[in-house]
Amino acid sequence: MGYCGSKQYRKDKQINKNSISDSQFQQYQLQNSMSQSTNLNCSLQQQKVYKKRDYKKSELIGKGSLFEVYQALDNKTGKILAIKTVKIQGTKEQNNQLINQLKAEIKLLKQLKHKNIIQYYFTEISPDFTQVDIALEYISQGSLKRVLSKIDLEESNIRIYSKQILEGIQYLHKKNIVHSNIKSSTILVDSEGTIKLSNFKKFIQIDQDFDTNQKQKSPTIEEEQKRNKEKFAIDILSLGAVIIEMFGGCAVNVNDVIKNSSEILKPPYPQHASALSKNLLDIIFVPNHQQYSADKLLQHPFFNFQQGKIEFQLDDPNSDPSIIGSSFEMKKPFIQDTNQDLGIEQGALLQSNKQRQQELEQKLQSLLRKKHLQK
Repeated sequence: MGYCGSKQYRKDKQINKNSISDSQFQQYQLQNSMSQSTNLNCSLQQQKVYKKRDYKKSELIGKGSLFEVYQALDNKTGKILAIKTVKIQGTKEQNNQLINQLKAEIKLLKQLKHKNIIQYYFTEISPDFTQVDIALEYISQGSLKRVLSKIDLEESNIRIYSKQILEGIQYLHKKNIVHSNIKSSTILVDSEGTIKLSNFKKFIQIDQDFDTNQKQKSPTIEEEQKRNKEKFAIDILSLGAVIIEMFGGCAVNVNDVIKNSSEILKPPYPQHASALSKNLLDIIFVPNHQQYSADKLLQHPFFNFQQGKIEFQLDDPNSDPSIIGSSFEMKKPFIQDTNQDLGIEQGALLQSNKQRQQELEQKLQSLLRKKHLQK
């Protein structure tokens, strides 16, 4: 029976209209090899099968070489959406490559559930298979790149944003996923200051089926682990590049930083960046074999500055600290090894803690001076 026969048609009616499936893409690929008249017939029937969601596109809010992004309204729920419209208008080979990429990206987005990852809703394909609409969470402030073009960030904001980016990376890496395309233009910021990683078209799924617990690992396994660590390192280096950009430095191309797997060309750091942030960048921009995991980097004091606290210790609760003196107590960051790396060098941490201590001492002296002037 032909492609447009009744059995095939009944089967197609069972397709979930809210998501992309292999069968839908296979139909598109088959369509290329059919005669013109058969295509016309099928296309008429497919209009009955693929009913579009009830949403309306409005303002164009972004675009790339192969796609455009629109603000849209879901007429059924009233939810504001971001619709990424991908046009399938190349050669047969180009279209097949694009389709496979879209299938992989959509399959991944369906699996990702994290506060710092863009949320996926549904996908719609036009009846003639020349356009794919991917409905995503709408982020009102747009990209971090757009934010940086309008606002000079304080270091406190940079800490908040950097930590959220790293938490998104941590989530992906625990799932053996490498984003591979983290930069200010693919990082979104919502109105609450929440970071969202987006644009997963270059993602890599790491295969870690081999037994990493073997006491004597074969050269093949060790080589594979080395290659995997190099892939994970791309996201960490990209974080460093974004941090430099947030401090007002020039945008860094990570490919220019990586001379080879054993050598890194450190980019220039912004002069006004704090010693603590420069220490973090020193830890990030290291050769791949020395690279630290997202788990480990999250323990760096740059991301946990609030752990430090000033505490007055008074012999007499009614006494004035400006008279009897005071002391402060700072919680030291506790760092543990993870499965992916060894500990951060103790010397680097001592330098970081010294910086934190100096800042806390300055705050304490300022508090004491104000208290004394009020008397």
